[in-house]
Amino acid sequence: MKPRRAAAIGLFLCGLSTTLLAQTTPDSFTSPDGGFRFNAGALIRCTEEAQRGVWDPQRYCFTYIPICDGSLVCFADQFAFERFGVAAAFSVSEITKVTAEKECLSRSLDWTHEPPENGEPVMINHERFQLFHTSELGTGHVAEGREYRTFHEGKCYELSIRSTWSNQKADDEPDKVITRKDREEVNAPLERALNSFSFLK
Repeated sequence: MKPRRAAAIGLFLCGLSTTLLAQTTPDSFTSPDGGFRFNAGALIRCTEEAQRGVWDPQRYCFTYIPICDGSLVCFADQFAFERFGVAAAFSVSEITKVTAEKECLSRSLDWTHEPPENGEPVMINHERFQLFHTSELGTGHVAEGREYRTFHEGKCYELSIRSTWSNQKADDEPDKVITRKDREEVNAPLERALNSFSFLK
């Protein structure tokens, strides 16, 4: 084989190998029905046990104020827990009880946030979503969330970034425990997963 031809074949095989690696990278999650995909990065996959509402690994996924419940798929951030004591996750849900676009893109009655809000439109990979903020308090625990709703192919989908933590002292305000910079570090890998989300059909 001539050296130039051998080099060309080597380059082709190298390129093919790179393409296959990109298509099968473990960082990329595709839903079982092939409906959507996102890049999970170093996030940890949470799986629901036979007992509904109990998620593994429990250290990162099973929390006093739930961060995964009701989702089709949920990935938690190990770094956020180990460094800040914050349980944080990115999840995708299908809101099956909602069948109309207007209802899908409206504020859910079971969301709490002060002051209440009507949401704001955002674009994620050319898909229109309605963004809502949520918050919750409960027995020394605090939770914050961002819910992104869209109506796609007759179904209501919700992408969520949620985090929850315990107050170190019962009388502390949450902001005295978790700073804005801490929140930015916690949210960064979750936002990367969110911004990589796309529908495949």
